[in-house]
Amino acid sequence: MELLEFEFLEFVSPVSSLAKKIFQGVVYVAIWAIWDWHNRVLHTSSSCLHEDIFAKVQTLSLLWLSNRSRKKSLSWRNWVLNPSCTMDIDSL
Repeated sequence: MELLEFEFLEFVSPVSSLAKKIFQGVVYVAIWAIWDWHNRVLHTSSSCLHEDIFAKVQTLSLLWLSNRSRKKSLSWRNWVLNPSCTMDIDSL
């Protein structure tokens, strides 16, 4: 079994395959942001212990989604206030 398999979403029937892809992408971004922060804490002399990782996850996941989507403009405001509004995008 792979480390990041998302089979646990299979039992949730109302969740579309698009929503699963978006969720999986956000989880990957979150893991990468935490790993990046961890490396900077260990390997740099700057104090980044109090960095807001959540804001980085929001920003990078919207960037990932907007680059994967056929829809030309995804609103930052909608993504932050109501991420589920992006579930109607064309496709990934």
